[in-house]
Amino acid sequence: MDRNEYRDSSRNTWNTLAPTWDERREQMAGPVTPVRDWLIERLAPREGETILDIACGTGEMTELSSARVGDAGHVICTDFATQMLVAARRRGEAAGLTNVEYSEMDAERMHLDDASVDGVVCRFGYMLMSDRDAALRETRRVLRDGGRVAFAVWAEPQRNPWVLVPASVLMERGVFPPPDPDAPGIFALGDRGKIEASLAQAGLEPVEIDHVEIHHHVPDSDALWDRVTKTMGPLATAIAEQPPEEQAAIRAAMDERAEPFRKDDGYHLAGAAYGVLARPA
Repeated sequence: MDRNEYRDSSRNTWNTLAPTWDERREQMAGPVTPVRDWLIERLAPREGETILDIACGTGEMTELSSARVGDAGHVICTDFATQMLVAARRRGEAAGLTNVEYSEMDAERMHLDDASVDGVVCRFGYMLMSDRDAALRETRRVLRDGGRVAFAVWAEPQRNPWVLVPASVLMERGVFPPPDPDAPGIFALGDRGKIEASLAQAGLEPVEIDHVEIHHHVPDSDALWDRVTKTMGPLATAIAEQPPEEQAAIRAAMDERAEPFRKDDGYHLAGAAYGVLARPA
């Protein structure tokens, strides 16, 4: 894998999806509310602190942190996708947040001073980065001694049928490559041992690694297809690149694969993340 090519492709994907993520933020946030709550509880931002939000997306974690650090505190909201940051800034300004700085930044090489933040939060970012170990080392560099980092990554594939249903179809049809255990991807840190190893090389030690369960309810086949093709990152990009007849075949196969999860009121697709709280070693 060429890291620069991957980074550019990933940035393009998230810039393309940013308007939909912005438009549907509340809808998309619902299923992962348990993860959000776990992170903000463990991060526990305090009055006057400086908090760094890495891979901020449309800014929900920034907004929650801003309310807790107060006027004497400071939140640095960062993403490497310009359009995600545009959405986060627009929402923050509309909410009247005055203690937030919005900065386009690659987590693997951040233009921040050493030991300049009290806490770091990253929701579903590290596992998708071209060099997650470099990003975690940068996190440690900017984190003050006594600080903490709270982040979430997706757990093992078999515990996440909401991803596995569409991804398995795309892999079987040769539209999406099988996961490389050493490459970035949605399940790149879906193993407790990998999380611990990445923390150790970065000079961080785990305080808590916890399972956080989530649940997706999708009312019908149209909504399932819409969610996959409009919001699901690289999977959405891979489908969009296919001709219409292949997209139709993918959809039919996806409906069949999702059938065991269908009940009277639609599809019920479970999921699980690892919530991680760590501190400087």
